[in-house]
Amino acid sequence: MNSIPKTQPEFDARYETLPYKRKLALRPFLLGFDDSENAQLDLSFYPEKIFLILVSLCKEEITLLFHEMSKEQSEQIQRKLNDTDIIKGLPTLRKKPEEDSLKSAKSRIRKNISMSAEHFGFRDPKFGKKDPYIREKLVQLFWQYKSELVDSSMLTRYGLDFVPSVRNFINEEKYENYIKEPGSLVRIRSPRLMGKTFLINNLLKRFKGNQQYRIVYFTFNSCDSSVMFDYQTLMKYFCQSLIKKMIEDIEDEIDEIKEKQINLNQSFTEDIEALTTLINKLKPRIDKWEDLLPPNQNMTILLEKLLSLSPENFILVLDDLDKIFELPYCDEFCDLLRYLFQESKRMLEENKPTLWYKSHLIIAHSTESYANGNIDHSPLGNVGKTIKIKPFTSQEVKTLSKDYGLTLKDKENEALYDLISGHPYLVTLTFNYLKNYPEETLKDIIESACHQGSIYSSYLRGLLVMLKQSEDLINTYDKVVNSSTSIKIDDNITWKLDSLGLIKQDNNNRVTYFCDLYHRYFKDNL
Repeated sequence: MNSIPKTQPEFDARYETLPYKRKLALRPFLLGFDDSENAQLDLSFYPEKIFLILVSLCKEEITLLFHEMSKEQSEQIQRKLNDTDIIKGLPTLRKKPEEDSLKSAKSRIRKNISMSAEHFGFRDPKFGKKDPYIREKLVQLFWQYKSELVDSSMLTRYGLDFVPSVRNFINEEKYENYIKEPGSLVRIRSPRLMGKTFLINNLLKRFKGNQQYRIVYFTFNSCDSSVMFDYQTLMKYFCQSLIKKMIEDIEDEIDEIKEKQINLNQSFTEDIEALTTLINKLKPRIDKWEDLLPPNQNMTILLEKLLSLSPENFILVLDDLDKIFELPYCDEFCDLLRYLFQESKRMLEENKPTLWYKSHLIIAHSTESYANGNIDHSPLGNVGKTIKIKPFTSQEVKTLSKDYGLTLKDKENEALYDLISGHPYLVTLTFNYLKNYPEETLKDIIESACHQGSIYSSYLRGLLVMLKQSEDLINTYDKVVNSSTSIKIDDNITWKLDSLGLIKQDNNNRVTYFCDLYHRYFKDNL
């Protein structure tokens, strides 16, 4: 059996022996298109990138792919394909494929991913079958050794950390104290790919091993269309997931205690019995849901029960909350979070005892949804403490280049910082590429940064797609990138452009473009 590559030469050698057709077949997966029931291709890049992979797909897969696109996007690619005589008859592909064709396409996608994963050594003997986390690990492997093939959406989908250990947030101790406050609510917000998940993990490490706190993590990325189509279904799934996750964590804790008991030759019977009792009390709650009660009331009852059952403080992490921001019940869920926070705050001010003192909410979300015309305010504005993640400093960029084993001169690090202003994802993408392709130079990357095939092209196209959703945003940002100085623009537009990470603001509320890369690219493409 193949072992998992541990170095760049090992990966390159393994990649070279991967059959050509399988290399092509991996590309849709690494770009964000899979075989799940709610498979959605991330179309935050322009058709040229999709065009590169279409020739590797069978007709059923192409049909499925086109069905996920908008009419305008599919027609663009159809015209290009027809012009090159590669595939004919694509105008008929807007019709939803037959169920048998869908199953056939998804089966082929699964098989290609599975065989490619096995080629790279992802088979765990203890499962007696393929490692159940092969997709996540494949993405991580390719991000590490061939990052130019991985779309940024995949890092978000699997909650993978792309921010390296150089990023030690200077305010982590202050953020930890925010969380410890009775009945706290801490909101971590930024545009995507700035390092929210990394910060959450750093903060949670400060509480792990502390017996006064129990942590439950939930990401809305785990919810597919089958549970998100209405609020009642989502909340029922949410409540069940919380209880199941608590039970799983407690079972892991029991296993750790048993192992500790063997290693130290000591008895921890009382601890094991207490945790087992807690599990037995939680299990009946999994399917307990009152259909006649509103979803928020069901959720409140459950949280009160969890707080009463567990002697510890309860840290509930809600990651990727932005997934519900544009859904009709967003305000209803955010009203619940607002109520829980305000209720605990009121009881604290009145010096009344309450279970909600033990509740600590950490909420993380991207801000791109704010740019949508249907959202003109933050759904959780003015609630709790807000943490806005900032870009890398120039010193962090310099330290990171050394951590990657790169021998960049100070002037080169400064040139990169001037280009991308310390954007965590773009910095990491750049250093990954330089590490994996030592024959390339930073000068070449900077000079070709806005070219169609550059390492930044997919990311830039994604921003362009979001900008094009609003004529006001396009027109205003065009003024921003064509101005040699900072300018004053409409407050609402400022808020939306800032939510996309496209601008910087000064103390006089005047704005300019975030970095030179955005200046160069959008000046020519708006």
